[in-house]
Amino acid sequence: MEYVRFQCPACGAELPPEPPTTEVNCQYCGSRFAPERARTAKTMAGVTLDTKALYEHIRRAGEELAKTAQQLEVAEQARAELEAERREAEAKHAKAKQRSRRKHVLGRMGRLLFQTLVFAFVASVIAFAMVAAGVLALDDIPGLRRLAGVYDQLEAKLDATLEISGVDPWAGPPMLTEIAGQPAVVARVRDHAADRMFVDAYAIPSGERLWRIGPLSTSDRELQHLRFTVAGHWVVVSDTNSSVFVHELATGTRVRTHDVGDRVEYLCSVPAAEPGAAPVVYVHVAKRRHQLLDLETGALTRQRQPPLGCEQARASELDPSVALATSVRGKLDGIQLDRVHVDTATGRGVALGKTTAAGESDEAQPIVVGFAFDPETEAGRAKRIDRGTALRVTISESAWRMPLPTAAAPWPIASTLAAGRAVIGWVDGDGRYHVDAIGVEAGAPEWSVPLELGVGDRLVGVRASATHVIVVRAHVLELRDASTGELLGSVGAPP
Repeated sequence: MEYVRFQCPACGAELPPEPPTTEVNCQYCGSRFAPERARTAKTMAGVTLDTKALYEHIRRAGEELAKTAQQLEVAEQARAELEAERREAEAKHAKAKQRSRRKHVLGRMGRLLFQTLVFAFVASVIAFAMVAAGVLALDDIPGLRRLAGVYDQLEAKLDATLEISGVDPWAGPPMLTEIAGQPAVVARVRDHAADRMFVDAYAIPSGERLWRIGPLSTSDRELQHLRFTVAGHWVVVSDTNSSVFVHELATGTRVRTHDVGDRVEYLCSVPAAEPGAAPVVYVHVAKRRHQLLDLETGALTRQRQPPLGCEQARASELDPSVALATSVRGKLDGIQLDRVHVDTATGRGVALGKTTAAGESDEAQPIVVGFAFDPETEAGRAKRIDRGTALRVTISESAWRMPLPTAAAPWPIASTLAAGRAVIGWVDGDGRYHVDAIGVEAGAPEWSVPLELGVGDRLVGVRASATHVIVVRAHVLELRDASTGELLGSVGAPP
């Protein structure tokens, strides 16, 4: 429609031509009015228009415009839906492509793992046959110790998922000692929140921390190389690299650092050959290297083999009372030995194992046997056995036998010998844990206590002295009286 000149009904002014709309604004007096209220309406050619007809035309044009706008809105909505469908289809295609690629990669990894397992199985069968035939020794198999270290690392990570901040006994069993004339225990402690490892000393029975060494590591990698031992009035600690640190037992103060050239497998306080001898620590580093550290002089000397009492097979024990099961000979027929403890000062010992089943229908029975030997004879002294030095004991008397009321595996869980008393941790047929004390000379039971363990907790080991027993749990040390088994205190926190 061509432009229209309206005449304002208020002031009578003729307005400039403009396209007809539903409302006209007078630029002279400011009035607003509908086109049908105008005094006159003329086209640019001067033709007078009927204002009512003009209004009807404008209304219809507005309706057409509204319909057109609605159609445009519907078309835009349809276009948006199509675009969303296109994007969704592209996303599904990308996910399907990613799943296909992942499936292909996993398939290749699965085939590679299967081939590796088959190869490892065949190699292990061959190695086992050679070891059984005496052609090959375990220490001569390349990479075996490194493989064991990888397994220990994986096991430590698995155990860490069950623990909170507390005692970490997996590669450094707690040790009983005396600090300032009072009984104390030294243990590894792990702060899982900060992923740090320490060696702490605690008073018995209060559980008060006396000093702290560390942090010795800020990573959970290769924590099996973080070891410690107590020797005389010193504490020797290793880190996850190749350093060995010597600290004062009384204060925890570091006095010396040694670089041993490789990561430490374990540390062992060498039993004194004679009273008053200077304390010496055996340092076993990776790649089968043996060194002795004189704590008084700081001298570090290379050795060909571990000293007596620090055999490599006992690396996880670090308990002077433990002897190799293969070193016991004599009156123990019909018993399959698992653990043996000897006291070379008294010539008494305790053997733990299972009775050999007489027939297919008979079940092996867990049993504890007390025995005697003569430590003054050649059979009771250190001798060369195979590739190392060990104590070969010839039993002169089997004093007593005590079966235990359980057939549940594994057995035994933990045991130690101190001051004529054997302390044994075991599990009954219902899965409940117990700690018993038995007199070594006559096999007389002294006390027995059940352990209350929560979910994810377990019994790891026991340590004992003449006055105290330490029950080592997954992240807690129970401090008990050695005469009664009474709980005196604890270190660490349960889950």
